[in-house]
Amino acid sequence: MKLLDTIKEAKRKKERAKKIKTAKKLATAATVGSAAGAIAGLLLAPKTGKETRQDIAKNVKAASENVRNSAANVKEKAVEVQNNIKTALKKTNKLIKDIKEKKAQKEEKIEQEQKADEE
Repeated sequence: MKLLDTIKEAKRKKERAKKIKTAKKLATAATVGSAAGAIAGLLLAPKTGKETRQDIAKNVKAASENVRNSAANVKEKAVEVQNNIKTALKKTNKLIKDIKEKKAQKEEKIEQEQKADEE
């Protein structure tokens, strides 16, 4: 039963990692799209060159802040996923060890029974 639970947990974590990857792509696309829209809007607006450059600089700073925030969130999620995988691996290894011990005990019991039958 523990093995099935461990497998299900690993599957859920894999699906979650896939969702996080999709969210990263979406965040990146949104950031790039926002930046492109802002630049297009600035370049097409009837402003002086100085005002346009100031607006571009302001929007670039905002976009870079968005990218930094997104990168920090992605890093945080990656660490979380990594820790979850480590935990699942430890549980799986413990379960394998327990199964091997039980197998060895059963084999020993069978050998003892066979020796008893021979006597």
